[in-house]
Amino acid sequence: MNNKGNAIIFATIVIFIVFFIGVGLLYLSENEARKAVRSNVQNATLYIAEGGMQKAMWELNRNNSYTGETDSSLGKGNYTITVNTPAGHANQREIIVLGKIGWSRRKIKVLSERINAAITVNSALSCGGNVNMGGNANVAGATLTGITVPVGCTVSTSGSSFVSGTPATTNAPFPTFTDIFGISMADMQKYATTVYTNPGNNAACKGITWVEGNLKATTNDWHGSGILIVNGDFDMSGGEFAGVIYVVGTFRMTGNASIEGSILSQSMADVTGLYGTSDIAYNSTAVQLANNVYPFKIIAWQEVKNQVN
Repeated sequence: MNNKGNAIIFATIVIFIVFFIGVGLLYLSENEARKAVRSNVQNATLYIAEGGMQKAMWELNRNNSYTGETDSSLGKGNYTITVNTPAGHANQREIIVLGKIGWSRRKIKVLSERINAAITVNSALSCGGNVNMGGNANVAGATLTGITVPVGCTVSTSGSSFVSGTPATTNAPFPTFTDIFGISMADMQKYATTVYTNPGNNAACKGITWVEGNLKATTNDWHGSGILIVNGDFDMSGGEFAGVIYVVGTFRMTGNASIEGSILSQSMADVTGLYGTSDIAYNSTAVQLANNVYPFKIIAWQEVKNQVN
């Protein structure tokens, strides 16, 4: 009887031990599950903050006066962006993004800076070869030279075509890409807002546009602005452009087309205005606006801790 009683007592103790171990394991399992869920939510919140940061950089490169936004939805949460200009650093922006999902908060802070480059042009039209003008074509350099070509190259005019500037024409070596834009061609392509390959007619050109191949602007309602790099030939028979254009190949201009700013053709230029008025005019405001399309890049990144409630 005593042996049976002892066995019952022992079995009961074992059952209790197994029960408490089971409860403990269940608690640990639930606790780990809660931690995993909490960790997933926190990670997702960080992704939302990073998404907000990408949105801030995109907006800033479209409009450098962008100051942020509040509670913009993304996925299962939202973000708030604040953009400040550090005192004494006009080319920098401090961006703070708070990502939120329910109780979770993650905040990141970034310091961005505009690419340190500046456009330098010395004429309305610069060519690495001959310039042929005819019809109703006009090139006006205003306070700068109208047309610059290397020694040994010529500027030929016929019909009603006219060149003016201070002076109208001059001879000088064709400048290097870096001398013009302050950065290399490789960097310009890397920073381009839009990259095309043989886009055909009337491709949209705004910000920094890089064309690999040939480009044609044929309609009067084509409008471009900023910096346009054509790694090929550029034919412009209509529309208008404000900013700076660089053509690796040949530049041809006919019809009712106009350029405000400056254009540089590494090869030759043919500006005839055969079917309308073709105008190229140096414009310092347009060149400065082209300067402003250089993008902001992140130079420092950190997460601001203690944002989880």
